[in-house]
Amino acid sequence: MTEMQKEIQKMEAAGLDVVAVDADGKLAHVTGGINQNTEFCDSCSFLAFRRDPDPYDWFHDNDQKAVCEKMKAMIAGALEKPSEMVNISTPLWCPRLLKCSLTEEEEKKAKERLSFDRSRYE
Repeated sequence: MTEMQKEIQKMEAAGLDVVAVDADGKLAHVTGGINQNTEFCDSCSFLAFRRDPDPYDWFHDNDQKAVCEKMKAMIAGALEKPSEMVNISTPLWCPRLLKCSLTEEEEKKAKERLSFDRSRYE
């Protein structure tokens, strides 16, 4: 058992909800029941977190951004708290949603948004 797993067990035993991100930026652990459904990106294996420092705000250097590794696009930025890393709504361009039937207007919005979010990926 790793040190992180021991720490997670200790915190959960104390009644705390835990969100852990590993060194590769992947969501390593979420306490069961915290927004784990299809409306959120939490359960997707393509979700990753990267550094997202604010160049105009020196005290927000440790912000994170959520990215989709499959679509090479940013999902959400300026994430500061661990609780913000589990409340990430699935974007309209998500591959899981694209398998569903979207209206013509939704498809147009999804393509426009995906183009913009891809530009913010790196």
